[in-house]
Amino acid sequence: MSPSYRECQRRLLRAEIGFKYRDLRILKKNYIRHLDELKIYIPDNVFQHVSNYIINRSRAVLYVKEDNLQRKINSLRAGHRRAPRVDRNVVKNLSSRTLSHDETECLAHGLDYGLVPKNIDDMNIVSNIENFFQRITDISQHHRKMMSEVSDKDTVDGSDVRILDSKEMTLASNFRSITDSFRRQSYHFAQLQNRINTEQRKYRRLLQNLKNDKSIVVTRPDKGRGVVLLDKADYLSKMHSILNDITKFSFLSYDPTIARETKLIKLLNRLLDEGSISKEFNNLAKPFGSIPGRLYGLPKVHKEDVPLRPVVSAIKTFNYGLGKALSLLLSQFIEKTNMIRDSFSFVDELLALPKCMSQYKMVSFDIASLYTNVPLTETIDIILKHLYDGHAKPPTISREDMKELLDLATEKSHFLFNGQLYDQIDGVSMG
Repeated sequence: MSPSYRECQRRLLRAEIGFKYRDLRILKKNYIRHLDELKIYIPDNVFQHVSNYIINRSRAVLYVKEDNLQRKINSLRAGHRRAPRVDRNVVKNLSSRTLSHDETECLAHGLDYGLVPKNIDDMNIVSNIENFFQRITDISQHHRKMMSEVSDKDTVDGSDVRILDSKEMTLASNFRSITDSFRRQSYHFAQLQNRINTEQRKYRRLLQNLKNDKSIVVTRPDKGRGVVLLDKADYLSKMHSILNDITKFSFLSYDPTIARETKLIKLLNRLLDEGSISKEFNNLAKPFGSIPGRLYGLPKVHKEDVPLRPVVSAIKTFNYGLGKALSLLLSQFIEKTNMIRDSFSFVDELLALPKCMSQYKMVSFDIASLYTNVPLTETIDIILKHLYDGHAKPPTISREDMKELLDLATEKSHFLFNGQLYDQIDGVSMG
């Protein structure tokens, strides 16, 4: 563990302790205020009895909390550190390759287990920091506007140049200093770890051998955490059997990314000029540097014959931001009366039901391939009817333009799989 990492931990811990002290001060003020109010409305002997009960009850809870925290602190001390337990059962080898003991142990750490990189990718670090800086300022919006004007006039007007203000200059300077320090320290730490940590070298060699085996696919299961190994031929066969459904997917002989991105940008520009959408909606929905979606399959290891669930990674697709913008917009008009947050909320609601409800039975239905079987045309018509027919305050976007936005966000979804481009012509993708 590097000194910079420890220092970061200490700073985060100090900040968290500060937040807890602030919360405690607020709670203490509220506690005293409530006691003072209670003292006004009840007799002194009753108040004293209630006060003693609160103190005794709190003291018992406090003892338990202190004991638990003390055990945690003791376990975190250097002399009490234990090697992390690795559960080899999380690895499901459904391929024809026989895994060695070391390979299974390595994979059992999970796909999120990170090895110290052999080399630090300076270009990737710097580009990510620059992208982050653009997102927290308006630099990216100004840059896009200037580049569009350059393409129209082929010249740069001096008045169009965006000059950083003093706060942005300070922020940029701090980012530069922190980034340079991080690059230096991470480089030295990586060199040291790769020289003295034999486990890192062993795991890297094992993973490289698995990567070089082109006959297998290593992925995660559809539900839960773990690692699944499949024969690549079997994996491709199952994925192609899904893609061969001509009612859901069609093969593309060309890449429509640029054409669809341009169409969406023109529509957003028109809606922005008309005042139908806000700048925030436009900035979130407007794409740039788009790429096709990437399709992969997650094995359903809990089912017979291990079918695959198709998932499309839509990050950086032309309609990725549009989907987010529409979701935020539509959430203002949709009542979430039938939503359950999680399984704990579900149990709480069941327990709150009256006893007379025990005579009923609850049946759970499972829909095969739910996402790909969503009828898009009918669904979009239902959304438009809900928004524009009888709604007290419909969106500022016209019905026709809203339909086109919904079409672009759902029907026009293409993706790449095994080097081939496909279009999803019905249903929606999961991802």
